[in-house]
Amino acid sequence: MANKVRKILFYADGAKGELNALNRAHTFARSVGAELLVMGVVKEVSTSDVRLQKSINQIQQTLIYDRGIELDTLIACIKAEKANRVPMKKLVVPGKDYLEVIRQAAMDESDLIVKSVNSKGSIRDALFGNTDVRLMHFSPCPVMVLKPSRRRSISSVAVAVDPTMRSLEVANLNHRLLKVGVSISEAEGAELDLLYVLEHPLEDEKSTHKDAYKDLEQSLKADAERRLGELAEDTSGLKLSDHVLKGKPHTAIAKYVANNNIDLLVMGSVARSGLPGLLVGNTAERILNHIGCSVLVVKPDGWKSPVV
Repeated sequence: MANKVRKILFYADGAKGELNALNRAHTFARSVGAELLVMGVVKEVSTSDVRLQKSINQIQQTLIYDRGIELDTLIACIKAEKANRVPMKKLVVPGKDYLEVIRQAAMDESDLIVKSVNSKGSIRDALFGNTDVRLMHFSPCPVMVLKPSRRRSISSVAVAVDPTMRSLEVANLNHRLLKVGVSISEAEGAELDLLYVLEHPLEDEKSTHKDAYKDLEQSLKADAERRLGELAEDTSGLKLSDHVLKGKPHTAIAKYVANNNIDLLVMGSVARSGLPGLLVGNTAERILNHIGCSVLVVKPDGWKSPVV
């Protein structure tokens, strides 16, 4: 997310809770003075038979028109509720859902994509749908996937970071995550928690080397707390709590989110190993499979999407 959010793309794919999610996107856009584009994607129809081309084109235009009417209705609901309305543009295109959204975000230089969670399975099977996860994987800008909620606002935000890795790229990602968390917290008037999970590499040796393990654990925890505190200094003037958790990242974060009624988890995602938050088959994806709150996934500065 850029230092100033100027453009927000809301992807409307008919998910449950879509109106509430658009309401949140509108509220955030209004608070930061951003433009808001409401986008829909319909199935692309085509044929190699030139005799049918006219009919196919008419079908395509009908699909686009019908979805546009549905988006007009959705937008009208927001306009009816809001006194200080943000100008909202509408766009409907044919194609593959997540690809068209990512391409549009790249073309418009959007600062944020927002949508409602859309999982076809049960809560036990998956909290996020395939399109949700693909957007998180491949979008060049941050993606916020909102879980349907009875709350009218986001009251608690948690940001997961790793301040212990001595890498400039990781340090930059940590600061980027914190800026995003601060921006959302200020816009929503939400509490902000900063999280780091201390995962001991010698857990299996705990029972046979108790004293040495305890000393090492205390030393690592003290170092993590110091580094987390240094990172939190960037949020002067904002109420923030920092926490060093212990255990496996996906279970520790999921437990913290559940026990503290966190509404939104902000976490990083990168496209190669060696950095925290690797989304494919690693910590971030495992977290997605365990948490029940909304998620905002952020890429490092300069990250290039492979599908744009």
